[in-house]
Amino acid sequence: MGAFILYTEDVETFFGPGSWYRDFFDDLKNGNEVLGYCLNYTEGSQIEQGDLIIVMEKGKYEPLLVAIGRATSDYEHVTDGKHKGHVIDIHFDFIIGEHKDFTQFSVLLKNSGIDLYELQKQEIPISSELAEKLIKRFAVVHMAAPYPRSNFAFNPKRDKKQLLCNYLNNFCPEFRQEIIDKFPFVYHNYKEGEVIDKSLIDLTYDKSVKHFPGLILDWNRLFDIVRPRA
Repeated sequence: MGAFILYTEDVETFFGPGSWYRDFFDDLKNGNEVLGYCLNYTEGSQIEQGDLIIVMEKGKYEPLLVAIGRATSDYEHVTDGKHKGHVIDIHFDFIIGEHKDFTQFSVLLKNSGIDLYELQKQEIPISSELAEKLIKRFAVVHMAAPYPRSNFAFNPKRDKKQLLCNYLNNFCPEFRQEIIDKFPFVYHNYKEGEVIDKSLIDLTYDKSVKHFPGLILDWNRLFDIVRPRA
């Protein structure tokens, strides 16, 4: 699976006219199921089904995180009555509200040699290594900190920590392997002593860990929370 940053000057323009962005945020906050978003897009996109999608907006000082999701279709050309042109279907699991203060994402990008202001592109493919750093950064803020700084939304009918673990499992292969090697399994689909197909191991979290004091941005603290599930 690949990973892409979709970069926009203005998030309202990116998501289309009207208040779709705010409505989507409110729907997630209120527990309404949001199936996805069909993004009208330019010809020639490299995005494929299953790819990680990170939307970032040009901020006053640094680019800011807007949303995280997955492509649920390949880039395709459609001519039906509802959508015309080049489109990609995206399911956003997390969307950031009015306080998009994830400037640490910008730091990670710059440390990896990516300057969004210089590139001036809407679609930016990123390496699996950088994608892993970005997802771990997002996860630690919302799994290890009792009071996350950003106002963000996800479907409250879903388990936030497990949803984050799913992203760690799918887009952080090195971290996933470290967890599998380091900790005993939480048995879910297997019984203790059974032969385990390691390709079916996923990640869950230690429910006994409630929070840590203060705001913790060190992603190594994820080793105190995340566990392999077999």
